[in-house]
Amino acid sequence: MSNILKSTKLDNYILKSSYRGLILLYFMGSFIGVIAKTQVITIAVVMIITAPFSGMYFSIYEKNKLNRLYGILPLGKTEVVIGRYLFTMLLCIANGIISVIITYSVSLFNGKEIDPATLAAAISGSFLFFCFFISILYPVYFKYPFSKVYIYANLPLYIIAVIGMFILKKTDFIKNISGLIHYFTNNQYMIWLTGIGLGIILISVSCSLSCFINKKNEF
Repeated sequence: MSNILKSTKLDNYILKSSYRGLILLYFMGSFIGVIAKTQVITIAVVMIITAPFSGMYFSIYEKNKLNRLYGILPLGKTEVVIGRYLFTMLLCIANGIISVIITYSVSLFNGKEIDPATLAAAISGSFLFFCFFISILYPVYFKYPFSKVYIYANLPLYIIAVIGMFILKKTDFIKNISGLIHYFTNNQYMIWLTGIGLGIILISVSCSLSCFINKKNEF
């Protein structure tokens, strides 16, 4: 366990120089929230963009040939992978908390209250998307060089997002699932259970797959 924490601290140290870019992300989320007059959009913007941001670690790792550094450290392959996922989830939680604070600040600026069910749905949905994004990308990044697969790995996820928005705009999808929405609105714990639970499951499966891939690369 101590080596996993050491790996997490090392990941934080390596990515520390890029944290300044998150300030722009916070301003972007705040701006969109004010313009759209829908406070919870801020949470979605911050959380969704945090996902590809966390992948920058693999870019820094490849660019600076950090495989040499990790080769001399007393860290196992599995410990490195678990530490990477733990660091990513901590980054997700930290940005999630900051996005909620920003959301409440934007709501005060707009003079509107935030519906608890809407807030729960925004946090849970954004967390689930974050976990889905990471669960797809990380095994790919552990298997192939970041520079060769970055565009191809991210493009399908963006296509899915565009198709999803098209379906929501051009069909009566929301109306057809109105009963389901009503159920979740009246049972907020189900919103949290669905979003957080499914997210954790996705991350667990992805982490196990990445551990297998990273160990196989060793051989």
